[in-house]
Amino acid sequence: MEKSISYRTIKCSIISTNCRGGSVSAHGHEDHSTASKPTVSTPATDLRATLGTLLSEHGNLAIIAMRKGIEGAEDFEAASAQLNENTQALSGAIGSVYGEEAGAAFEKMWSEHVGYFVQYVQGTAEEDEEKKQAALDELSQYRKDFSAFLETATEGRVEADALAEGLQEHVNQLIGAFDAYVAGDYEEAFNMQQKPELTCL
Repeated sequence: MEKSISYRTIKCSIISTNCRGGSVSAHGHEDHSTASKPTVSTPATDLRATLGTLLSEHGNLAIIAMRKGIEGAEDFEAASAQLNENTQALSGAIGSVYGEEAGAAFEKMWSEHVGYFVQYVQGTAEEDEEKKQAALDELSQYRKDFSAFLETATEGRVEADALAEGLQEHVNQLIGAFDAYVAGDYEEAFNMQQKPELTCL
């Protein structure tokens, strides 16, 4: 059985019950029974495109911000601001489907998980292994909480355990790409950044 893909799982979990015709299931499998039918632009399909763009953008912006953070780059704050704008846009998209309360809950959890990556970068810069591990522990708890949130928001249509597994892939990729970059293994860092879980939607 194909494993869930983190960003694809998140995107399709949010909209799978609202999109019909060429749909993608919560496990990332295309519904071939309807895929060949003509499609038209609808609010649901527009949302699918929006989420795809924003989630892919999130992964790349997060990597850029982490690298600039460890380098002490002058434009780190600008990179962080872009990441925050992306979070707000994602939250707005979630809110458009599940209401303002769900959008606000999403924004809180999503912002916190970005902060844990920042904490990992700080721990790396300070050579503080305890701080880095604390960040990883927080990310582990986050994926459980976030998965439970989406399971509730979708009224059980999304299984928390499957989504949590996909989110762990997301964490592994960002941390792996960052660690490789810090170690000077730029080829590996690039390869990690190009993995489907991070860019394929």
